Amino acid sequence: MWKQVFKHFCRAMVDFVFPTNCFCCHEEKVTHFLCQSCVDQLVLADIYMQEGPQSLLSSKKAFIHNHLKPEMIYSGYAFEPVGPAVSLVKHLSLGNKVQKTIGSFVLLQIHRLSWPFPDLIIPIPDPGNYPFGVAKQLSFFHKSQIKKKIRKKNFILTPEGLERKDHYCLSKKFTVSGLSILILSIHPLPQEEIYHLGQSLVDRGAKNVCFFSVLSN
Repeated sequence: MWKQVFKHFCRAMVDFVFPTNCFCCHEEKVTHFLCQSCVDQLVLADIYMQEGPQSLLSSKKAFIHNHLKPEMIYSGYAFEPVGPAVSLVKHLSLGNKVQKTIGSFVLLQIHRLSWPFPDLIIPIPDPGNYPFGVAKQLSFFHKSQIKKKIRKKNFILTPEGLERKDHYCLSKKFTVSGLSILILSIHPLPQEEIYHLGQSLVDRGAKNVCFFSVLSN
């Protein structure tokens, strides 16, 4: 009896670490995450450009804040939050292979947008460190630096004192003069965070700042 239980446990662990069913439809047996039918549905989002990255527009959710300098700060994403793309993101915890797969699609989307490839990639802090794993794939192809220079804080200082609010801030004594920067996240940052971080980097001398997320809202 115990041998059967142990065998069942081992099989369950192997299926968890090396899944044999499609991540998305869970029906067809596969060797690389998704079945062919789901791969065919994995389509990069259509983000429309007008004369270069300084005028990034989207029919849906790509965003340019009215107060940003549009020739220096812009944003975009790789996938709409539906179907196989969401399934891949949910399985980022399985390790490098999934992160490399997503990183390849991010790389392709950046080239589609004709964005200048960054000198520096800054991953947004994440409990699973997943943006860093995706960033390593981008860095592998273009030899960009990766630096963890954005921190997450839980309080902000107001005239009334400390107020509990999650937000991101740049590390101190961090210079980016003349660099093209890519801020990489799994989900898009709020508009106020894009404005705050983007303007802070421009004030420190960044050539341009691109905010890129794997999924849109």
